[in-house]
Amino acid sequence: HYSFLKEFNLLRETRQDIHNKPWAKPAIRETMCQHLRILCAKEEILRCNVEVCCLQTAIMAEDQMFACTLASLKASPIHVAVDTFCTCCCCCCINAHILSHIAQIQALEGFTG
Repeated sequence: HYSFLKEFNLLRETRQDIHNKPWAKPAIRETMCQHLRILCAKEEILRCNVEVCCLQTAIMAEDQMFACTLASLKASPIHVAVDTFCTCCCCCCINAHILSHIAQIQALEGFTG
């Protein structure tokens, strides 16, 4: 990532030779990059842990809304009730599938929620 340094005349014409600096050596530079990638990955894991909990909460709220909607269908015409029932059932199946994956994520070591 730092190979572009040799392109800057300003850096070539300084009193100090930056090529001899520890951070200019490819192995050290790669180690620094890997360290930064690990830090970013750890931050991303924390964000994902929070997002998983938010998604779980949203799905549970949606399932409650579906239950209320289906309970209110008793007074609706049959064609509306059947269509709504099918839609709610389809969404609930998808939500159940997603919740099973969320349970697997929550069982992982390092999940902080």
